[in-house]
Amino acid sequence: MVLRNPAVNGYRTDDVIAEELPLVAPFRPTLVTVLIGANDIVAGSRDERYRERLRVIYADLRAKAPDAAVYALPQPDWSLSRAGAAFGEPAAIAARIERFNTIAREEAEHAGASYVDIW
Repeated sequence: MVLRNPAVNGYRTDDVIAEELPLVAPFRPTLVTVLIGANDIVAGSRDERYRERLRVIYADLRAKAPDAAVYALPQPDWSLSRAGAAFGEPAAIAARIERFNTIAREEAEHAGASYVDIW
């Protein structure tokens, strides 16, 4: 068994699509985890854009690793962290995190992935 973690701190959904999804087919994973969204929030991504990017990610995963078990996770509530304070009012950030996590759950379930709610 080989563990490969191409995750990069600071990546947004666009980065996952451009930099990480090309690694899937050659590796042929049997298990994939998806946790993405905080940096999309920080960058000001709209809800529908985030949803569309997740659809691209899941479609590509299914095409390149059709037999892999895919698990999606919510992003933690980072609104009250020291770093989170730099991005706006905590209640507004928390609300966006919750919206993005709802979208993440919906898109994971739509794609047949398992959503593991560690919220």
